[in-house]
Amino acid sequence: MRTSSLLIISMAILFSCKDEDEKPSHTFKNQNLSGKIGNTSWAFNDGYADVYGLEEESQVSVDLFQEAEDGEGCSALAKGNEVLFTLPNKVGLYTLKFELNDFENSVVVNLFEEEGYVNHLAPTGAIEILSISETQVSGRIDARIDDESFVNGNFTVNICK
Repeated sequence: MRTSSLLIISMAILFSCKDEDEKPSHTFKNQNLSGKIGNTSWAFNDGYADVYGLEEESQVSVDLFQEAEDGEGCSALAKGNEVLFTLPNKVGLYTLKFELNDFENSVVVNLFEEEGYVNHLAPTGAIEILSISETQVSGRIDARIDDESFVNGNFTVNICK
């Protein structure tokens, strides 16, 4: 009887530890997308998305920026740091991962630092695309590298034609 009790307790501890280890790699904040890029404060103000490729395999490429030179949305040219990513053109949750030997299957957010043209590839967190219409993409991001390069929050951008 004592052995079976120990076995049950051991299994309960094992499964409770396993549940704690399987916490999601992201925690979305309900705020405008903001954070730091290269230890400089950054907040989403404008951007756009492009959709390309064949219907079933189409991709959505998103460019989010704080400042623009000339114009807004699709006619804007980004000025300063940017947040960029490309995903399948489908609503869903995409966990970030970087695989050097399998770059095609990697999912990363590029936190682009204009000064020095540095691409900080964030391999931790997630992107959730909440909606895609013919004219807009909405979602949320929790992407981070360290305390100097991270973003978290919501965005909506127009799709350029």
